[in-house]
Amino acid sequence: MEGYFSSSEEFSLSDDSNSTSDLLTSATANPHKCEICHEVFMHANCLNAHLLIHSNGKPHQCEICGKAFSRKDSLMTHLRLHTNEKPFECGECSRAFSERAYLKRHIYTHTKEKPYQCELCDKKYSHRSSLKTHLLIHTKEKPYVCEVCDKAFAHKGSLRSHNRIHTNEKPYECNICGKVFAVRHVLKTHEWIHSKERPYTCDVCGKGFSQAGNLKSHLVTHTNEKPYECKECGKRFSRARYLKEHLKTHSRNKPYICEECGKAFSVKPSLKRHLLTHLNKNP
Repeated sequence: MEGYFSSSEEFSLSDDSNSTSDLLTSATANPHKCEICHEVFMHANCLNAHLLIHSNGKPHQCEICGKAFSRKDSLMTHLRLHTNEKPFECGECSRAFSERAYLKRHIYTHTKEKPYQCELCDKKYSHRSSLKTHLLIHTKEKPYVCEVCDKAFAHKGSLRSHNRIHTNEKPYECNICGKVFAVRHVLKTHEWIHSKERPYTCDVCGKGFSQAGNLKSHLVTHTNEKPYECKECGKRFSRARYLKEHLKTHSRNKPYICEECGKAFSVKPSLKRHLLTHLNKNP
């Protein structure tokens, strides 16, 4: 790993616990438990900082936009949105990032390292969060149920975010442009538009993306994978939007009409191809 960080400060790329068993038994390893939401922490000071979330204690305020934070380091990270400061630089390719975590994630594109392994199926991941999400495939546990529509979720936070669909609540506001969002991570992804940051990097070609979903869609260009199948005719597609567009060909709805001859089409590309026949007739 030496040589990947331009900073003289050294830190480990891997956490103390990478395995599935460590993740599944984290509650017993971390004795400091929040009595409100039952989240557990390794150290008492981490629990104390977490409790500010429930008490709405946010003593650290941004002097530029007024947004408040429960922790000083969160404020310092936020300030980089205004200054466009990117102090964490990759020593391999000189790419810079506003947060250390983004640099850490980026470095795996150089090392190809996947230290987080599932002990149930041996699948490996570059990031701890990816392994935690993967484990839900094995447990299939969804204890949090929506009281409005009965949809179930594996995480309490996911249910909380889902409930905003029914209430139309959007509590997360972008301090740069004022756009509001129902989910915090969507706001965070949106903020990368302003900072021009692309923390999700393709392990194959190194191309960067601001959203994990865009990276996932991009990866099929390397694998030639086509996971989206039309139930009507069996044709397969690499992206959901391609399948959605294709399904219109099976529909009787034909909203695209040729102004020249009145012929109707279910999809816009078909109309465009048809228009060329008129151009060929009238040179």
